[in-house]
Amino acid sequence: MKYIGPLIIKFILTTVIVSIVLGLFFNVSFAGVVTTSVLLTGLAFLGDVLVLPLIEKSTALIGDFFLAWVVVLFIGNMLFNAAVPIGSASFTTAAAVIAGEVFFHRYMRREVLRNVKNSQNKVVYLPKRYFQTEFSSELDKPDDPTNHDKK
Repeated sequence: MKYIGPLIIKFILTTVIVSIVLGLFFNVSFAGVVTTSVLLTGLAFLGDVLVLPLIEKSTALIGDFFLAWVVVLFIGNMLFNAAVPIGSASFTTAAAVIAGEVFFHRYMRREVLRNVKNSQNKVVYLPKRYFQTEFSSELDKPDDPTNHDKK
């Protein structure tokens, strides 16, 4: 239940961005905008929930950029008019989606994923009292005549 709110926020954010870029600048139909938004929101939200706690912010943004680019290319080849330049439309949409994802990732880390434990990158800090020092004696004595090391 804690993911319903962020999913709705992401869908609204993605739909607004995709409708501005594809709808206004590239004259894509409403059905194409909604289909792109639904598919992009679903795939990106899965990545945000499953992968975002394990990787850094910049890596997540790069992954979201390529995901948005591929999704718009895929949907564009199937649904958009032939007059729409799909390559520039997908690149522009992906760049605009990344601008929104910066704020959404900050929200996800602060509000939704704050209790998720990152088991792979876990650092354990021990107080000083748990550190132990080991001592040993030197094996070779410098005055020993059997010592063949010349210093």
